[in-house]
Amino acid sequence: MDAKVVKIWDRQNGKAYTSIESSVELNDLAVFPGSGLMLMTCEQPKMQVHYIPSMGPSPRYENP
Repeated sequence: MDAKVVKIWDRQNGKAYTSIESSVELNDLAVFPGSGLMLMTCEQPKMQVHYIPSMGPSPRYENP
């Protein structure tokens, strides 16, 4: 990840899998373990949330 793009490579063969470009500067990235959900903080009030189904299932949300 750099200030404008997140690049993802296939772990098995090292080939480019996908990339996510942003119009605002990105600060940090968090991946929900075992799923295709990614959260990115950036230079705007709202976080960017991306879900890539081919990377894993959506996470289950449970009420406490």
